[in-house]
Amino acid sequence: MGGPDAATKRLDAFFTKLNAGFWGPDGRMAWMGNEPSLSAPWIYCFLGQPYKAQKVVRQTMTELYSPAPVGYVGNDDLGEMSSWYIFAALGMYPEIPGSDVLVLGSPLFPNAVLHLENGDVAIFGNGAGKGSPYVQSLTVNGKTWNKPWIHYSDISNGGTLVYDLNSTPNQNWANSPGDAPPSCTNGMAQTNPFP
Repeated sequence: MGGPDAATKRLDAFFTKLNAGFWGPDGRMAWMGNEPSLSAPWIYCFLGQPYKAQKVVRQTMTELYSPAPVGYVGNDDLGEMSSWYIFAALGMYPEIPGSDVLVLGSPLFPNAVLHLENGDVAIFGNGAGKGSPYVQSLTVNGKTWNKPWIHYSDISNGGTLVYDLNSTPNQNWANSPGDAPPSCTNGMAQTNPFP
């Protein structure tokens, strides 16, 4: 299979074009205008390169979405494309279906507040903007955070995420293998839906 380096090279090639779709070489190019590709940028967080996820997500948001009447590519499919944009603009994504893991990117706005049932979540993006997608540092609920993910339970009763962002990638933030989001291969509970 090749390991993390081979996977990174495949992802880098996959994102040579953001919306090539079936028309890329052998159909192996990103099609960010269609749901099956939407989770792909966040895979970089599992490979110790969250700065690449931050780049591709922001590039997708700024190149494929706009406030024009046709503001996004593809079919919204009952809100799938627009909900991806909202998650991306907040700097988080539910990458692992059926889990409480939120993989982190970078917020587009200087501040946002989520009003959850048990408390508000405040997201601050110091230096946030179209050209500043790169996380330099992060605190979650006042604690220094060096992982590109959180559990929903970390913020379900309210919380605060404070990002310092810049236009230059920080390749050292959340890059060690121990910082990677959990997966079914490293301790997440596995369930068999077909007993």
